[in-house]
Formats: sequence, C-alpha cells, structure tokens
Amino acid sequence: MTTVNTFDDLLDILDRNPDYREALRQRVLDEEFARLPERIDRAVKSVDDLAQTVADFVRRTDDTLAKHDARLELAEGQIATLNAATNRVLETVADIQTRLANVEAKVDVMEGRMGSMEGRMESMEGRMGSMQGQLNNLTGTDYERRMVRRSRNIVQRYLGIRQAQLLQAISIPDNTSIPNLLYDAMGSGVISQEQVNDVDDADLVLFGSSADGSESYVLAEVSITIDDSDIDRAHRRAAALNTASGVPARAVVIGAQISDVNRERADSLNVAVAIVSHQAQE
Repeated sequence: MTTVNTFDDLLDILDRNPDYREALRQRVLDEEFARLPERIDRAVKSVDDLAQTVADFVRRTDDTLAKHDARLELAEGQIATLNAATNRVLETVADIQTRLANVEAKVDVMEGRMGSMEGRMESMEGRMGSMQGQLNNLTGTDYERRMVRRSRNIVQRYLGIRQAQLLQAISIPDNTSIPNLLYDAMGSGVISQEQVNDVDDADLVLFGSSADGSESYVLAEVSITIDDSDIDRAHRRAAALNTASGVPARAVVIGAQISDVNRERADSLNVAVAIVSHQAQE
C-alpha cells in the first residue's frame, strides 16, 4: 500500500486509480451543487414577486439533484446533464438580476415622485400653517381690540377700580402720559431703557381709584389663551411701572381661558385673572 506523505503522493494515487479520482471528483462536485440553492435564495430574496418562482425552481433542482446523486456514481454522462442544469440556473439568476435591476430602477423613479409629492405636501402644510397663523393673529387682534373697549368695565369688575382712565392701548397710540413718565424715570436712573421698552409694549395701562379712594395703575396683558409668559410679563411690567411712578401698579391678565396650573402661577405672583369669553357680546 502506498503511503501518502505529500500532495504529489496523493496525485500519484489518483492517477493510478481512476475510480478514486472519479469518487473525489464526484465529492467536490456534490459540495458545489449543494451550495447552489443557497446562492439562488440570496440572489432573489429581495424580489418579492419572483420569490415563489425561484423557490419552486430551487425545490425542483433539489429534487433533481437528489435523484441524480446515485447515478453520478455510475455514469459521468449524468454530470453533463447536471452541468447543463447548472447553466440554466445561472442563466435564470442572470435573468433575475436583470429584472431586479429593472425593479430597482422603477423603485428609484417612484421614490423620486414620492419625494416630489412630499415636497409639495410640505409646501402646502407650510402655507396652511401660515394661513392659520394669520387667522390666529387676526382673531387675537380682534379680541384685544374688544378688550380695550371693555377694559374700564373689566378692571372695575375684577379689581374694584372705578372710573378708570385708559392711558395706553393699541387704540390710543398718540397718548404720551405713560411714555413721558417712563422716560422721566429713566432719566432719573430709577429704571433702565430695557424696562422702559418693556412697559411701553404692555397691551393696556389704566389709572383709577378703589372704593377707599386709593389710586393705582392697572397694567394688563391680553391673550385669548393665557399662558405663563403672559402672567410673567404682566407681573414684570407692573413692577417696573410701580418703580417708575412710585404709585401702586396692579397686574392683570385678560383672556378667554387659562389652565389650572397657570391660574395658580398668577395667584402666586399676585396677578389678577379676568376671564372674558371671546364670543361674549359687546
């Protein structure tokens, strides 16, 4: 018996024993054919509409390979048949790859169209948001103007300030009493330019007296929905007006609705809350 010490020894044995060579050849080819279904599955996995066709083909190939396994030991001619079948599989894979490329191209086109549609939708949403913002501004401005007309009644009802005089509001832009007061205080170093600008942006400033005869300013912020920023502005601006004038300045927020949390915030800052429906009759 020949001992195999080197690869050349193995080749020599195979040359002298055709049966061994044939058996080795069949073993290598069997391993190659066993990998074909897995390769086919990977090639067509992403193509849903072709998956079933390929799966059926793989099953038929597996069946064919199983039937020919025994015959491969007897006849080399069967290998030619399997080689032909392999070529057909490769052609099918090539065809599938071509069709997959076409599908991907169509998907790219569809994605491009979808991107265009999304851009148009975003543009429409932006325009709708802009229109809603304009509508909200118009609604808020209308509500504020109505509260200006009703401001004297509001401060009398909620603060007990009688016969209040309206000093600052959007409807009386030429009134100079509050600006003059603020700039005099700034000139004296009592308040800063920033505080002057802050109070000058207040929605409403009134002046009147309570039932006991004590006089005070009323600084109001108006918003349909009262939030924490409205409360903070009213508190901050009333404090600056009090510092500038030396006269008590009471803070109030006027709106159609307020959350429980913000109502508690207003109470903690001593800011009065006046709830007046935006649908209320004049």
